[in-house]
Amino acid sequence: RPAGAAYALLRPVDARLLAIPFLDWFRFRRPAEPDPAPRLVVGFRGEGRPGVAGPGPGGLMLPPRDRLLVIDWPARPATTAGWIRESADLAALYADRWPDDAIDRTRIAFIGLTADRGDGGAVLLSGVTLTR
Repeated sequence: RPAGAAYALLRPVDARLLAIPFLDWFRFRRPAEPDPAPRLVVGFRGEGRPGVAGPGPGGLMLPPRDRLLVIDWPARPATTAGWIRESADLAALYADRWPDDAIDRTRIAFIGLTADRGDGGAVLLSGVTLTR
């Protein structure tokens, strides 16, 4: 649960994007309790491009990367309580966002969760995995 300030939970990764292009996770939703507007963030590094650390969502300093993909979640309550499975095709999102990049030489640098404020409920995640 955010404590009123911006935060980031990050997991370093060093893998080729095309080797594990799918990100899957489970998120618990509660009725009448909004999420604290979290975002999934994925940092990428392309071959031959220097990665630099720098600000991300909410001004948080993030590890070295040369591309940053941000996946926003809407801050609205669920109609029923329970775990829901969500997923993203990172390769498709990357190719759509940066069509001129050599996707076959792109690596995932990190995945993480950020939020700007702490005025919502807790974020409950489980089973965050990268798969092929």
